[in-house]
Amino acid sequence: MHDGSSIILGACEYILPGNEEILRKARGYSEMYRVLLIAKSPEPVEFGRLPQNIIPVGFVLLSDKIRPEAKTLIKYLNLQDVDVKIISGDNPVTVSAIARRVGVRGWEKYIDCSTLRTDSDVRNAALKYTVFGRVTPFQKKQLVLALKRKNRTVAMTGDGVNDVLAMKEADCSVAMGGGTDAARNVAKIVLVNSSFDSLPSVIGEGRRCVNNIQQSASFFLSKTIYSSLLAVLLLVLHRSYPFQPIQQSYISLFGIGIPSFILALQPNRNRISGSFFENVFRKALPTGLCVTICTLLISYLGEALGYSNKEITTVNVVVTGLISIWLLMWVCAPFNRRNFLLFSGISLMYTAGFTLTLARNIMDMPALSPAATLFMIGQMITATLVMLVLIEIFPKLFDFKRKKHEKSR
Repeated sequence: MHDGSSIILGACEYILPGNEEILRKARGYSEMYRVLLIAKSPEPVEFGRLPQNIIPVGFVLLSDKIRPEAKTLIKYLNLQDVDVKIISGDNPVTVSAIARRVGVRGWEKYIDCSTLRTDSDVRNAALKYTVFGRVTPFQKKQLVLALKRKNRTVAMTGDGVNDVLAMKEADCSVAMGGGTDAARNVAKIVLVNSSFDSLPSVIGEGRRCVNNIQQSASFFLSKTIYSSLLAVLLLVLHRSYPFQPIQQSYISLFGIGIPSFILALQPNRNRISGSFFENVFRKALPTGLCVTICTLLISYLGEALGYSNKEITTVNVVVTGLISIWLLMWVCAPFNRRNFLLFSGISLMYTAGFTLTLARNIMDMPALSPAATLFMIGQMITATLVMLVLIEIFPKLFDFKRKKHEKSR
């Protein structure tokens, strides 16, 4: 002021930390309002330091308006078993009361982060508490990093400069369209309408993309596995490749192209679980190994039994198609109407390609003799048994490896 005095507005804990009466009165309002103390002093504020002689004048009570869509979003996140944590620079009692009003689970677990002195204190508090008040921008970053160290996938929403450090470290950062430029620039997702209504749709679309790509990747990787293994093994064994290009194209069209295209478009809001690569390999690896084993078995047995190269190739194509159908059935399970129609359609197309004269002529697959037909049926049964064994073994191996890894951490 012109006369050298000053007027001070701020949190009671910082302006009069030792005045128990003022603090007690402020706590009485804290559950409903954000409480600021207005005070005066005959002395000036110098170099950011408060003067000694401070006289309280009154309180300024601010009420936060809860967004109408906030309760709906919190309810959705609770149903999805998402741990919601509220991080704020305000009084933790006030923030906890707001968290209770919108339905945050564990709202009663709150802490004043100004009492956390070390990085270790912040890390320990990250999982223990739900509501964090009086948080500095650096502590926000520490909380995000602490949760990530506990193998949590962390998404953070923010709209101010104080949130930028934490948003940069989060796995997924969400900024409000009406927020600061800094927040929008570092965010991976910007809610243009500044409404939480969009988040459930964002989560659902993300799940659809990841789950469907995961399913489609199993088809592509299975072919990569058996093609690579056969190329190396047949080169070492000095044997010719068992498929012609047109036959490979037929298997790829109905075993990879059409199924992956249709599966990529279907709705899929199932929760994402496990490692992406582990989930892909869990299905692709048994399939690729099964095709490799059966192809080599058919080639050697067919030669030993005196069948022609074209007959052996035909049996290989049929058996590989059968294994592809097994993989499709594994990926589509549990069946819904769409998946059942896809599985039935692909099975019929494979059958038509192996039985119709025109299709066999295009793929250079001659009609089999009765003896070769029995050989083919025997190999189809063998391939089914091998696939069933591998389907049983590999998921258990992956589960054992994951549990062992979790215990070692």
